[in-house]
Amino acid sequence: MEAFQDAPGIDILVGPEPAPSNVLFMLSCLAAENFFVSSTALAMILTQETVPRWALLTPFAQLAWNLKNHVAWYFLGNHFAPEGPLIFALLDMVLIWPITGIYAHHFVTARNVGPKKD
Repeated sequence: MEAFQDAPGIDILVGPEPAPSNVLFMLSCLAAENFFVSSTALAMILTQETVPRWALLTPFAQLAWNLKNHVAWYFLGNHFAPEGPLIFALLDMVLIWPITGIYAHHFVTARNVGPKKD
């Protein structure tokens, strides 16, 4: 089956689905749209001097997505991943879990720095 049937001169063929592996499993868990939307929102947040507290909901959504992947990739890897738990998930957890804690602490304890209303 040709990938681009209507494009002349392109004879790239699509083969069978690749064999199940941890790489295929990991890539199927990632959503490019989620990363794009989150990175755009984070870029907008970073350009502001102050942001309302609800603006942290976008980073929380991204972190929740990452934490869900960690559970599927590592803790439940024996059940879901074809080759067992992904060691990459441990390296990712070392970075993502502390960031989640920092965001949660800031979200709960941040003081209001907006203009005072008279």
